[in-house]
Amino acid sequence: MSRREGALARIEARIERLEAFEAVRNVVARYAIAADARRGTCVDLESIMALFSAEATWDGGKRYGRHVGHENVRTYLSQGKAGIDWSIHQMVNVSLEFSDDLRKARGRWYLLEMARMGTTQHRPGLVFLAGIYDNEFLYENGEWKFSCMKFDCQSIVETPEVWLEPHVREER
Repeated sequence: MSRREGALARIEARIERLEAFEAVRNVVARYAIAADARRGTCVDLESIMALFSAEATWDGGKRYGRHVGHENVRTYLSQGKAGIDWSIHQMVNVSLEFSDDLRKARGRWYLLEMARMGTTQHRPGLVFLAGIYDNEFLYENGEWKFSCMKFDCQSIVETPEVWLEPHVREER
């Protein structure tokens, strides 16, 4: 291989890695969008499930449980057990690592979420959630998908109503 061919091969490899990085970030962004596109307390299930591999795991720890396999993840997410009927997911501070063959990735995102959810008084409460997503991804059939989503909820704090826009307050 000539020096020029070697340089081109390195550039192509760097571009492929950058494209993979952006594709995985897009999977997480699409997850956040679908999680906020709620029908009652259920997320946009079809859009979210398209992001999970057939053998995926959604692990919410002690608070939300561990659900293994595409259908078990679907069943859990369809139930809306967190009781959230309005939310804005903000996924920040991405950190990604890829396997050498660019077929697997691991990533960490921090969640900052404003939401309205059921409280212990069985009424909607305005909350601020903070948590950490430690995710694993697979490249299958030409697409990146979640193979494992692990969510560690760090905090849920009730907040005053003042930060909601008027159209959201009117829905209450």
